[in-house]
Amino acid sequence: MKKLLILLSLALGFGFSSQAQKNYNTALGIQLGIPTGVRAKHYLSDANSVEGVLGWRRYYGGGDLWLQGHYEWNYAAFDVDEFSWYWGIGGFGGYYSYTLYDQYDGYRKQYYDEKVKGTWIGVSAIFGLEYTLQNAPLSFGVNVTPGIKLLPGMKGGLGAGINVNYTFK
Repeated sequence: MKKLLILLSLALGFGFSSQAQKNYNTALGIQLGIPTGVRAKHYLSDANSVEGVLGWRRYYGGGDLWLQGHYEWNYAAFDVDEFSWYWGIGGFGGYYSYTLYDQYDGYRKQYYDEKVKGTWIGVSAIFGLEYTLQNAPLSFGVNVTPGIKLLPGMKGGLGAGINVNYTFK
């Protein structure tokens, strides 16, 4: 939690002390992290954008299909045109499916009749840093997405990702 507050303070501090910066109109790429998936970002104005990720997460016994979206405010960072900070608010939802396992004599025993499936929905924020190449149509970024799952059952969580994008001017 302390690291998240430090990141938030840095993002807001750099963000509100700098001019808004738009280095491209639309970007399409991939994100590795939670979730891993296909990412799209589109600027609505010089300072505002929308971002979405259609992703998945695989784990022992199952996996998730994940959709998240955020409305973002973008700011120049470090007084360098190619860098930008962004933060935003939005939400996420998805579908999960996994099989329950039982530990038995040191070996895993699978109960095939205990499949668990369902959907979830929640709210989230996003804080990130992006670098856009000026001589090539590419951008690179990192982000952190704290969120609260609202249904079924309230639970907090933290996602993060690194991304590579093809940009369209």
